[in-house]
Amino acid sequence: MIVYIQQTNVPTHRTLHKAMAERGLEVRFFRLFFFPIRRGIVFIHFPDSCVGTHSLWKMMVKFSAFMFSILLAKLGGSPIVWEVNNMKSHERRFPLFESILMAMFTRSLAGVIHNSTSSVREALVTYPVLKRVPWTMVPESNFRHIFPERGDAAHGRRILGVDDGETVLLTFGLIRRYKGADKLIDIFKQIEGADLRLVIAGMPVDSAYADQLQRAALSDSRIRLIFRDIPDAEVPHIYAATALHCAPFRAVLNSGSVLLALSLDCPVIASRLGTMSDLEEQVGADWIMLYDGELDLPTMHKAIAWARLPRQLPPALGFCDFGKVVTDTLAFLTKICYARSGVRSVEA
Repeated sequence: MIVYIQQTNVPTHRTLHKAMAERGLEVRFFRLFFFPIRRGIVFIHFPDSCVGTHSLWKMMVKFSAFMFSILLAKLGGSPIVWEVNNMKSHERRFPLFESILMAMFTRSLAGVIHNSTSSVREALVTYPVLKRVPWTMVPESNFRHIFPERGDAAHGRRILGVDDGETVLLTFGLIRRYKGADKLIDIFKQIEGADLRLVIAGMPVDSAYADQLQRAALSDSRIRLIFRDIPDAEVPHIYAATALHCAPFRAVLNSGSVLLALSLDCPVIASRLGTMSDLEEQVGADWIMLYDGELDLPTMHKAIAWARLPRQLPPALGFCDFGKVVTDTLAFLTKICYARSGVRSVEA
């Protein structure tokens, strides 16, 4: 079976794609444009990526290329499957074109993979046409297959530029407005404690927002901004030195950074949005603390005290074990492919 896969920078996507190839699928990668001259199955993670650029002309080219590829797939009989990572793009730079894109894309689907029950509910409200599309639920994989060993806390503190005995609160990953780092800085500056450190680590996608964060952090020497790509080799050490992963999202469906923190045995505070409630049920309140509405000072005080409590067992992430995610994903792709070809399906 040929699989045309949208290539992404998400580590768990990369390992999933590699595992699919190792299990005998003929994998062909693409970013925006693909040419399914041979019938196969098209597997897409982020359809909105073609409208994510700042330039109108670049967006028009990418938009046209992606939509032409979808049309070719439909004409050639290649079923299209969407793994729902986001309902809409985070920045919404070209909302009209994005609306046109998603209206056409959702009507072209042969199958949908959701990561949680929350995803199912939100998708059917946002795109009612999906009620007619076969779907399955496969959770986003944890990161334990990528980072099987705990890091060295001393090394992590050197990377973060913090001293022994200091309590580190961390926001990690791409720096984007919807993740609420500005709100976190404002709250943190109101918290007393010379032993507290707030670290915001990752590459900003918006230079104006990066400048805003830098200005906000100037008045508090306890705040450290590390605006660069963080190599995988540093990640376990950083989390070994971290007491609490902070995810004050303003809007979210799934969060790889939250799963990453939990995979590395780091407690998380997050807003009760998207799949976060599902995670709380599956992992337990020992490892993830959720709040409603806007993050505030009392909630942060409570979270810091909660993060310092001892924990006997690691987060229960067996439900999103990588091997099971691969098996279940392949089973659904195989089912959709054979259903469209009229050939009886076999187990993947």
